[in-house]
Amino acid sequence: MNKLTGFSRLYGPIALLLAIVAISYIILAPVQTAHAIVYNEAGLPIEGALVRLVAYPQYNDLTDSNGEYIIPEVPEGTYFITASKEGYTTNLSSVTVTGGATVTKDFTLTPGYNWYFAEGSIGDSTDAYVQLSNPGDTPVNVDVRFMLLTGTVVTNSSVLPANSTRVVDAKQQGLPADALFAINVLSDKKIAAERTMVFSALNWGGYIVDDVHDTVGATELNTTWYFAEGSISPDTVAYVQILNPNHIQANVTVQYMMTNGDVITTSKVVTATSRDYFYPGDVLPATSLFSLKVTSDIPIMTERTMVFVNKNWGGQIINGLHDTIGSTELSNTWYFAEGSINAQTWAYVQILNPNPSDATVTVQYMKTTGEIVTTSKVVRATSRDYFDPKAVLPATSLFSIKVTSTLPIMSERTMVFANLNWGGKIINGFHDTIGSTKLSNTWSLGGGYTATDVVSFVQILNPNAQAAHLNVKFMLTDGTVIPYTKTVAANSRDYIDVGSVLGPSRYGWYSVQVTSLDQPIFIEKTEVWIGVTWHGRYIDGFGDTVGSIV
Repeated sequence: MNKLTGFSRLYGPIALLLAIVAISYIILAPVQTAHAIVYNEAGLPIEGALVRLVAYPQYNDLTDSNGEYIIPEVPEGTYFITASKEGYTTNLSSVTVTGGATVTKDFTLTPGYNWYFAEGSIGDSTDAYVQLSNPGDTPVNVDVRFMLLTGTVVTNSSVLPANSTRVVDAKQQGLPADALFAINVLSDKKIAAERTMVFSALNWGGYIVDDVHDTVGATELNTTWYFAEGSISPDTVAYVQILNPNHIQANVTVQYMMTNGDVITTSKVVTATSRDYFYPGDVLPATSLFSLKVTSDIPIMTERTMVFVNKNWGGQIINGLHDTIGSTELSNTWYFAEGSINAQTWAYVQILNPNPSDATVTVQYMKTTGEIVTTSKVVRATSRDYFDPKAVLPATSLFSIKVTSTLPIMSERTMVFANLNWGGKIINGFHDTIGSTKLSNTWSLGGGYTATDVVSFVQILNPNAQAAHLNVKFMLTDGTVIPYTKTVAANSRDYIDVGSVLGPSRYGWYSVQVTSLDQPIFIEKTEVWIGVTWHGRYIDGFGDTVGSIV
């Protein structure tokens, strides 16, 4: 019988800890942490570390109180294998099992919490910002690591004070003037992180594009990622961004699931410690609607970016971009806090059904009045579909969304703004985000921005039968904390206008933590950039992201 056995030990603390998980009584020598400090041996075992084979997660075990574990009856072969525990960075390695032997394998677990972003770029017309929020009561050590295509990693290290926010400007890190990169944020305590990108008078194929997009990161790598939304046409470009931060190359496959149920597959090798992308136009018809499933033989992180260039939308010519991370899970329930429609605003609830059977999907639109409007449809197997709120709601409506399905699915929400008159200025743009499969009593937003010409909203969904009473904490870059309270009625959506809470004297970057004293809720953040002069260029646009549970 082949088996994997072992134990784990903890190396003593200095600033960040260092841990060893071993499958034998061989202990690795001390190694350097992200802060390049070598730690001494304390010899304490780690209990509760999960060791498993990547492609066959049913082969797994948790270390016991002595740090020991065993994975019996492993078939012969070579496997990728991981060791992980909450509060530590997952370690990836490979193991070969042969001939009924007991196999030994050592892992090093570096304590810390991660955020990952697959997309990042700077240029003359492009800015990228990493927004960090520490809602806790003690300082946090944070490394922001910019991972270039060349494999070079540029690190910004700092201490993030308690109850504060900080913004790392990619252009201030000594990167090349026109750099493409992925981002890894490593901290010794839990924080919230987002990445905002601003495109100001970007020349795309002879057309001028300006917009803003924003997304929360992912806290874990995974071998499977889903996106409900995807489209290409002569005026629409899509990219599937891949981050492989491992020291092993990744074999990555993308399945494009079309509206008619067809599945088109393409693959590539993504080199170690790098970022890469898939371009759907390489394999799909010139005009296509699709959802995506991304799989890899080792854990990776993915985003999807879409660019709209001189696009005719409802008779209006508009330009813009949107971006979101993927989801690592399917679910029977999805939530969205934000939704609105009017003559210049469209919203779409995108659905991916990757299952071999049809799924019956129901959407509940929860209005600010507490009224709920419900609609359903059958979404075909291995296909994408969408719901258009304009089909069932009044022409001008504000709402949140709950999506339920008879089979586990994935859902996103896309919004399009075509020549929208906002305070006398005409603005265009797009935003998109994945939904949440969970409600929670505590949510964080890694960052946001307010100014005279930037409006920021915290959108709130309370799908419960009772009102939710909220304590809100706004945190500024100078350490100022501004408390706020709000009650959100049952079965409804509401919002907080951040600028009205902070006031003009406190405009700028902020982060926020929302705590519900009773009902579990869900939040998003929406920003509207209304004719902003950004580095000497005029832009308008929209950003939106879901919150994170910190």
